[in-house]
Amino acid sequence: MAVYSITLSGQARAAGSTELTIVNPTTSGKALRVCDILIGTAGTASAASRISVIELSGTADGTGTTVTPRNLTIGGPASIATVKKDHSVNPTYPAIYPLLALAFNDMAFVRWVAIRNLEEIVIEPGRGIGFRNDAGTTALSMTVIYEE
Repeated sequence: MAVYSITLSGQARAAGSTELTIVNPTTSGKALRVCDILIGTAGTASAASRISVIELSGTADGTGTTVTPRNLTIGGPASIATVKKDHSVNPTYPAIYPLLALAFNDMAFVRWVAIRNLEEIVIEPGRGIGFRNDAGTTALSMTVIYEE
């Protein structure tokens, strides 16, 4: 099992924008498991921020800049996932509640760590997730850890 890291630093935000998408290809034959999310900003302490993790409609991940996840095993294989940031066109989200909503004040950070085999966000082949900015405009930094 390989473990990968995606890191964004100082990413600009706008209300309703998608900060990051992770898609598991239909042909992968295995699930991805998101197990750790760390998000922080450096704005006014009283300003509120909220990032929602939402299931995508299939693999419709919008238009964004491709990001290469880092394998945490030096010399290990590349990730099978398709990862994008800085979306100019948001992905298609179904009309459902978020899988996870992370709210926090600026000048702080929030970390979500899944309990193994219980809380992980599992992305089956042909599915994906998006990290949508629901509140806040201060640039953010984010790290997402997942397993293949």
